[in-house]
Amino acid sequence: MMGLVVLPALLKRLRNNKEIKSQLTDAPVAIFKNYLKSVFQLMSNRRYFLYLAAEMVLIVVKALSLFACILAVGGFVGFPLLAAITGLLSVATVFNITPGNLGVTEVITVYLLVVVGLSTEIAISVALLSRVLSVFSQMAIANLCSPYLKTKIISG
Repeated sequence: MMGLVVLPALLKRLRNNKEIKSQLTDAPVAIFKNYLKSVFQLMSNRRYFLYLAAEMVLIVVKALSLFACILAVGGFVGFPLLAAITGLLSVATVFNITPGNLGVTEVITVYLLVVVGLSTEIAISVALLSRVLSVFSQMAIANLCSPYLKTKIISG
């Protein structure tokens, strides 16, 4: 009950205080400027730039893989849209809920593909085929890298 009495007086005081008003209106601009400044500082670091370039290449490769899966099951979605979907998938699956995001990635993939106009059946087939290809490609890369890693582990 006391809060109901104090709240209108507090709001009136805040509304009339020019310093608080300027802080509230200038804060988003300052935050954005600081964000851009930190992004440019990171971009000047060569290692970060190479990492960012590798991530972009990875998104393009994943989009090509998804494009091939869609074509394999008889659907079609434009490549720029698939690149955007792949980027959204990368962001949406940052937090692992299940091991390897098993199931989560597929649900998000099906949802995004249905949103862009594919039928549910095709979207489910694409999500499952994409998961299978992903697992097999990771196994192939691991088999190619294992002799090198074995020599590194043994040599210490």
